[in-house]
Amino acid sequence: MNSLKRTLRKEHDVILSQDGFSAIQVLNEQEIAVIIADQRMPKMNGVTLLEKAMEIQPDTARILVTGYSDIQAVIDAIN
Repeated sequence: MNSLKRTLRKEHDVILSQDGFSAIQVLNEQEIAVIIADQRMPKMNGVTLLEKAMEIQPDTARILVTGYSDIQAVIDAIN
């Protein structure tokens, strides 16, 4: 995620949260255009974060990334 932040911060405002709960706090406080979530995060997985994000900000684009070949997580995210 840090490498994504370095790449994107040149043209975008980037907010990096350390876990899903702090990301939800950010979503409750300000409008976010795009959420990029790692499937394997501390305290909350990426699919759960994106589900909660959809409830809070339904128009926000959501992207799930993972460094693992977790096919079930990808299927859950798509559904």
